Amino acid sequence: MEVEPTSQVEASPTAKAERIARLEAMPWVTYTLLGVIIAVYIAMLIVGHGNVDRVALLFGDKEDDLIRQGQWWRLVTAIFLHGSWVHIGVNGLSLYWLGNQIERLYGRRRFFVLFIFSGICGNLLSFLKQPAPSLGASGALFGLIGAGIIFPIRYPKLISPKARKAILTQLIWITVLNLGLSLAPGIDLWAHVGGLIGGGFLALFLMPALLDPRPVNLWRERALSLITAGTVLLCLLSGGLEWRVATKLSQRESLVTYVSSSNNPWWSFRVPKSWRPIALQQGSETVLVSPQGEQLLVTERLGASPVQDFMALWPQQVQPQSGQVAGKPAWLAFLQSGSTYFDICVIQPYPTAFVRLVLVAPSAMASKAHADFLRILKTVEFHHQP
Repeated sequence: MEVEPTSQVEASPTAKAERIARLEAMPWVTYTLLGVIIAVYIAMLIVGHGNVDRVALLFGDKEDDLIRQGQWWRLVTAIFLHGSWVHIGVNGLSLYWLGNQIERLYGRRRFFVLFIFSGICGNLLSFLKQPAPSLGASGALFGLIGAGIIFPIRYPKLISPKARKAILTQLIWITVLNLGLSLAPGIDLWAHVGGLIGGGFLALFLMPALLDPRPVNLWRERALSLITAGTVLLCLLSGGLEWRVATKLSQRESLVTYVSSSNNPWWSFRVPKSWRPIALQQGSETVLVSPQGEQLLVTERLGASPVQDFMALWPQQVQPQSGQVAGKPAWLAFLQSGSTYFDICVIQPYPTAFVRLVLVAPSAMASKAHADFLRILKTVEFHHQP
């Protein structure tokens, strides 16, 4: 996207010199944002032991239920999170390409405010329209596209007709193509739409610094600096609040009741309220995940033998120990295989039914995982025979 200023801006040698300086300036905000999202993704890989999905909740993805409970900062923190190498690769390249141009056009301060504002708008519309968890900088990137589309429409006298036509054609095609791709499963279309609208709306009030023919106004510059500083503080505050919440997740966290079968709630157990399903119930299988990356696999079986279940599931060297859970016969075992730790419990409350709970966690979390597993087993209750 190249800009050809009109003679109105070129008439002033000082304006021309400033424009050239801005064109040649290093887009430091773009590179800083790129560095931050890469650093956050590496941190997610480390904490999640290679699986970023395990720790998305811990790092502050967009979770509607938690936002309703007051964790508003997830509308900000989710901008800096990504769910895979492909995800961060696509968004990183898009940020590099768009940021290099939009930052030089609007200036560093306007660009930063535009990026964060668009990301928040995207996550806000996603919160209103898309209940599933989401994360990523795509909403903010769509905001940059929206701003790029608006500025030649809003300020037609600042650029030549040829440049205006080229910019609009290029960005409209990019928008249509990317919104089309957003219809694919697993992509948050509403975040993209919200970011596009938010970026376009804010661009109505932002004069591109590269083409601004107005003389420098001290109060306008101070106001812009104040807004930029406030946006930086908002990001830092959001990250700090999420860090505080994440580090306080402990065994003192309140528990919530989870009923394994909605059709026939004959038993239940309790888990910390921060745990959430990562897959919808399919038959008798349910998977819950903790913010730290522990996964609880829950199965209920009718008309099957728990002994046969153990033999089919676990190697011969695993010797389950008999015991009781909720006053019912149970078999318990643990297994460490490579870098993964397993806690297993099979409970047979009635002759024709049993339930199995398996907690899977990285070996480095074995002690915490075992303590969490024992705590969950203490909350198991059986209500009636299925």
